[in-house]
Amino acid sequence: MHRKILHCPLIIFFILFSCSGTPADEAALAHIGFYSSPEEIIKKFKKENRDYRKNFIVAVALKKQRRYKRSLKYFANSCFKDYQDFKIEILNRKIVDFTGKNRKPSEYFNDAVYEIADIYYKYKKYNYSLELLNKISASHKSLYHKVILLKANVYAAMGEYEKALLTLKNSLKFFPEEDLRSLIFIRMGSVL
Repeated sequence: MHRKILHCPLIIFFILFSCSGTPADEAALAHIGFYSSPEEIIKKFKKENRDYRKNFIVAVALKKQRRYKRSLKYFANSCFKDYQDFKIEILNRKIVDFTGKNRKPSEYFNDAVYEIADIYYKYKKYNYSLELLNKISASHKSLYHKVILLKANVYAAMGEYEKALLTLKNSLKFFPEEDLRSLIFIRMGSVL
């Protein structure tokens, strides 16, 4: 009996310290993402990685360098915690389908899907861009504001000005903040 009681605190102590490395690793990764140049980030994580967090940081670095096609693969591979596929074809339907897989999404899912949609917009793949934007949750208010603005841009680029205006008008109920609303009104004026 006495032996079992001694083992319990040791097990708890071991569990606590075995998990303690994760926040430090995440802090180091965040530090690299914020304070390193895109070149340093790409050099440090140049191998295709199974860590979705590193993939997101590399994707952002590649996008900053305007290496959009390559960044697509890294953004796609940061969508899920437990699934990556670097052989995925880019600039077609496969990445759109990939983001719809029934897997456990990472905390970067919405951001990664937004970035993929933005790149598709740059390549004038408007239908794919809209489909991706519709997958993003409205619960992330600051990102959803960017989603609405990009969606309006996509509709305007397609010549569907009424849909662009309707998207912007309907979004006003989500954003009571004056600064966000003013950007929406400015975008509405530019669509007209």
